[in-house]
Amino acid sequence: MWRLTPDDARLDAVLRVIHAAYRDAPESPSATMLPERLQNIARQGEVLVISEEDTPVACVITRPSRDFPGTLYLGTLAVAPEARGQGLARRLMAAVMRIAHSRGEWGVSLDTWAEETRLIAFYGSFGFEAVGEAEGIVAMTHTFPDRVKHSMSAEDPTEPLIALIRESFAYMDGRVDPPSSMHRLNAAAIAQQISDGEIWIIGAPDAPEACVFFTPHPAALYIGKLAVAPKSRRRGLARTLMKLAETRARALGFDCLTLQSRIELSENHKTFRRLGFTKTAVTAHEGYNRPTSITFEKRLG
Repeated sequence: MWRLTPDDARLDAVLRVIHAAYRDAPESPSATMLPERLQNIARQGEVLVISEEDTPVACVITRPSRDFPGTLYLGTLAVAPEARGQGLARRLMAAVMRIAHSRGEWGVSLDTWAEETRLIAFYGSFGFEAVGEAEGIVAMTHTFPDRVKHSMSAEDPTEPLIALIRESFAYMDGRVDPPSSMHRLNAAAIAQQISDGEIWIIGAPDAPEACVFFTPHPAALYIGKLAVAPKSRRRGLARTLMKLAETRARALGFDCLTLQSRIELSENHKTFRRLGFTKTAVTAHEGYNRPTSITFEKRLG
């Protein structure tokens, strides 16, 4: 496996591999990629190539992602028709994952056509999950497992976690009544949560990028304080933690997830419904004679 440079004499041969691999997908920009475009990609990122007897037969393009900062973008995964069935695509995928991990990226991202169910399943076998879809294009991300850790042991600091939650929930100020419980969050409350349940984070304990609280209830695992730092949004981190909620629920013997959302936060209600949650109750905080909160549940199959 080698890296293509902008002035490599084999650039045209690599381009022929790309064109051949995408000839059945004329709508893809890769099907008509020009030499100048491939040269520019080689300058901005990397083009990994596999050759057989000095002839390029497979390649993949990588560069820092613009849509999911902190990930390495994977694109134009191409295998010449005559070289398929040899595991070359998997070799290239594994190489990109190693590169991203070695550089300290939190994961890898890619786009694929929504109708390409075979490709979506292929990427899924590497741990990629769909995090969005627009105009027939599915965005997928893979978060490295060691970026997610069961945190808040006695040795972990509480101040960064509290700061993350307050920054993430700041948009609620002036919108929800009564005010968010984040204002009452302190080291003692964190210690109580560790005692009653679990706290998981993405990122280092002293600089968390996202977090979630899990608390066992009699019939379900309760999800609370799902927070993502503003600078880390649109990376699929919330979905990663919600998927983790399902894993932890099953491990703890639950077949149901539950959470609550303030009545005013209609955009959050839509997000939870997209994640498979249904509205099951409307409640009021103590001292209020009007609904202030909605309970959502998700049954696990």
